[in-house]
This record gives sequence, structure tokens and C-alpha cells, in this order.
Amino acid sequence: MVLRHSPGGRGGRGAGRGQPEEQPAVPAVDPNAPVTQADLAAMKQRYQDMLQAALAPFLAAQQNQAAPV
Repeated sequence: MVLRHSPGGRGGRGAGRGQPEEQPAVPAVDPNAPVTQADLAAMKQRYQDMLQAALAPFLAAQQNQAAPV
């Protein structure tokens, strides 16, 4: 029985196992620290930015459909 390696295939020993990427250093956060107004404002802004970015393609498509021809 002859085993041959097929080029471009996935699988086998160690497939997809490279060195883990280095994670950026994140300062330690105290889980018991109180949440401040500044924290809430920053979370709200990030949420609004994320929502706007996610909905942008749909809003653009809506505006294109509503535009007079």
C-alpha cells in the first residue's frame, strides 16, 4: 500500500496548526471596578458606530430605490 500526499488538500497531521498569532497587550481590567458614565458613553458610541456601519448598505439600497428615474 502506497500513501501519497495530494497537493492543495486539507487535513493530515498538523493541518492548519501554525504558530498562534500574537495578541496585542491589553491592560488588565478589574472585574469589580464600577462602570462609569464615561464607560457607558464609550460603549454607546461604539454600538452606534457598529450599527451604522452594519446598516449602511441597506440604507444606500433604499435611497437608490426611492430616487426618481
